[in-house]
Amino acid sequence: RSRMSPAEIGHRAAGASLSDMAAMGAEPICLLAAVGLPDGFADAADLTAGMAEHGVPVAGGDLSRAPARAVAVTALGRAERPVLRSGGRPGDLLVVTGMLGAQAASGYTARVVPRLAEGRALAGVAAAMIDVSDGIATDVRRLAAASGTGAIVELERLRRAPAAAHEQAAAGGEDFEL
Repeated sequence: RSRMSPAEIGHRAAGASLSDMAAMGAEPICLLAAVGLPDGFADAADLTAGMAEHGVPVAGGDLSRAPARAVAVTALGRAERPVLRSGGRPGDLLVVTGMLGAQAASGYTARVVPRLAEGRALAGVAAAMIDVSDGIATDVRRLAAASGTGAIVELERLRRAPAAAHEQAAAGGEDFEL
């Protein structure tokens, strides 16, 4: 809350959930939000407005008083053939949709842009996908474990955000690339 406005918090929470949709090659239908606020509901409209900035309708959820702010967003969507983490095979090429390390280099204040169009486009060709929300160093292990494979990441070949160091690109997280 000290670094982000209520609208930015809503935007980020929805973006994180939509990024999971992108990683399956799915098309989002709507968002559901559960929000707990300690000081009345003054921030609720701004939180919801931030969520809606992604162009996906907020269809419902729950709003309640809570001892601390809490926001959870669930994206509902559909995919003809969802791309799972478990589809990778030995010899597959490991690629990333964009630059990594932007969030870590910015102090985690950059806007989340879920790669929905990219996910749908890759659904026809990618064997497996995951969104890079915890850093590629962590998420590639999850992808490999789900696929029953290993992986080699050539850090020097990763596309990094202009201000990002190699370590921020590898372990920074919150980039939400695929």
